[in-house]
Amino acid sequence: MTKPHPWYTAQGESYEDFLAVYDPSWATSVEPDGRTALAGAVANNDPIARVAIANRLLDDGANPAVHQPFSSVLHNLLSKKNLDPVRDAALLRRLLDGGADVNLSVPKHGRPFSVFLQQSGLRPADRQPFYDVLFSRDDLDLASRRKDTGLTYGAYLVYWAANRSLRVGGSDGIEDRIRAHLTAHGYDPEQILHPTAAEVSENRSRSS
Repeated sequence: MTKPHPWYTAQGESYEDFLAVYDPSWATSVEPDGRTALAGAVANNDPIARVAIANRLLDDGANPAVHQPFSSVLHNLLSKKNLDPVRDAALLRRLLDGGADVNLSVPKHGRPFSVFLQQSGLRPADRQPFYDVLFSRDDLDLASRRKDTGLTYGAYLVYWAANRSLRVGGSDGIEDRIRAHLTAHGYDPEQILHPTAAEVSENRSRSS
């Protein structure tokens, strides 16, 4: 009989079927490529199984900070098309409190917040619990600048939000939240979100 693989089992099974073959050592096991059972769990397409398996692994010592070069538990979770605004938002908070990096940028996908912002299926009201979690983070970096454009990450989010609101038919208030977070952390929102051409050029020169 083939031995169950932690990542694939967590990613593809119901909670009951997962428990039937679960070995508690899976919680802290890390594959050579960085894959973990927790990373598989948060990629599960069943929202009930996703949250239940992930919480069990966290209870058993899984480390949310472990990630692969091209993905993390936050990227996997926030890319799901059927996010539950209650259960998944609570899981997001637990992952962040456990050490997952809210600012981790990976090739092709960027940061976790970028992945979430590109979700088109969530209603504005259903985004709010996730925003509550993300904007509660003191370590959320909205002021760092891209080397290629000189624009801040906060400005990038505002741009994406504006384009998305045109597609889905309404704003979800993210720009107000970005401004409030910047102000609370000592930044001038206008300078961060709407830099002059000279400021962009200067920051691009510093980064080159």
